[in-house]
Amino acid sequence: MIAKKTFMIHPLRKGALMAMILVMAMMLAACGNKPEPTANTRQVTIQDDSGTTVVLTSIPQRIVSLSPSLTETIFALGLGDRVVGVTSWDDFPPEVKQKPVIGDLKAGPEAILAQNPDLVVASGLNMQTVEALRQTKVPVLVFDPQSMEDIFRTINGIAQAAGVEQRGQELVSAMQARLKELTASLPAADRVTVFIEVGWDPLFTTGNGTFLHDLTTIAGGVNIAGDVSGWVKYSPEEVIAKDPAVIITAAGHGTDPLKEIKTRPGWDKIKAVAEGRVMELDANLVYRPGPRSVQLVEELVRSFYPAGNR
Repeated sequence: MIAKKTFMIHPLRKGALMAMILVMAMMLAACGNKPEPTANTRQVTIQDDSGTTVVLTSIPQRIVSLSPSLTETIFALGLGDRVVGVTSWDDFPPEVKQKPVIGDLKAGPEAILAQNPDLVVASGLNMQTVEALRQTKVPVLVFDPQSMEDIFRTINGIAQAAGVEQRGQELVSAMQARLKELTASLPAADRVTVFIEVGWDPLFTTGNGTFLHDLTTIAGGVNIAGDVSGWVKYSPEEVIAKDPAVIITAAGHGTDPLKEIKTRPGWDKIKAVAEGRVMELDANLVYRPGPRSVQLVEELVRSFYPAGNR
């Protein structure tokens, strides 16, 4: 028969042991409850349209926009509260007028840096300022969309930079769904010929490789200047010779483009003028590639195919 032994722990040692157990428990609990790194500390790498790779180590909270179209995109993503600087050309949405103005489209770096931004978004028109800003520690992203797909990529790029990727995806999906509705019944052949006027005296138009050419094509039109590239000077005689069925122009600053077009020598022979199919569209829609570009496609579809009013 084996005798049982009883071990007694001295009260002082018992207290020390309990204290040790308590400390170990607290250490384990602390390890188990260690806070995750906040989302604001994440790292994102984006290659912008200038070919520059930009690394963001935190989610920007103070954004300066140097382009009205990019400002519209930022607000459409629900990021208006983060905007701390815009240009004097920015006017949509209406609440943008409450934001500090840092200058025009050629705003200098001093006014921008005065807003203490942690992100600047710019277009190809701002490259001199962009190069100056890149000598500082402020991240700068350049977006210069020249097609609808580029517009989608710009939206997703800004959303990624701002940490709202899902909002970007939802916005793009909504735009794509609306485009599908607008273009579902467009003719595959016998599409209307179109001339897009973006400037007069001298006459300027937009050729292939531009977002206006791409949106015109999406809307079912055939750009008569599709055989040239970029934003180019164009011959009035060439417009007469190609005889477009529709002419698209944008509201000029204090001018009446419709009246001018109708009185130009020889233009009364153009089918679009003779049949009253010269369309003046909102300049902000025409010149700002962004979320409202779907609205421009809708206006173009109505101009090209009025019988299928959408």
